[in-house]
Amino acid sequence: MIQDLGRRLHGLVDLVRGGALRLSNSSVQIRVKATGAISAEDPVMTDGVDADNVIQVKRADGAAASTLPAIGVAPAAIASGAYGYVTISGPVATTLDTSGATLHDPVYVKNTNGISLTAGTVSDKVGLVLVKSATASRIYVMPEQTA
Repeated sequence: MIQDLGRRLHGLVDLVRGGALRLSNSSVQIRVKATGAISAEDPVMTDGVDADNVIQVKRADGAAASTLPAIGVAPAAIASGAYGYVTISGPVATTLDTSGATLHDPVYVKNTNGISLTAGTVSDKVGLVLVKSATASRIYVMPEQTA
C-alpha cells in the first residue's frame, strides 16, 4: 500500500514538473491547447489531444449538449492554437456580477460563452459563488457534469 502511494505521488510530481499540472493560489490547473480563441472566464470543454498528448479545449456553450460538459474555467485568455492553463478546481477571479447572489449559489455555463448565475438551455454547473461583488467576484470552480 505504501509503495502504491509512493508511485502515485511520484506520478503527480512528474505531472507538476512537466508543466501538465499546476497548483496556483489554492487552484488546480491543467495545461491545455486551445482549438479556438478562449477568453478569460470562459468555461471550456475537451476537444481531443494534440500530438504531444496535451488536452485540447474549446469554449463550452450552455445552448447545446454537444458543446458540454465543461471541465473547467480559463482564468486568462488563450489564443487559438496557443497553450495555456485551465482551472479545474479552486478559486477564480471573475467580473461576473454576483452582488445579488447568495454565497455558494451555483454558477453555470452560459449560452454562447461565459458564465452566469442562470443555467443555459442545457444546465451545466461549473462552480459556486465564493465572493460576492458587482465587479470583482470570485467563484470556486468545481464542474458538475450534468449534460
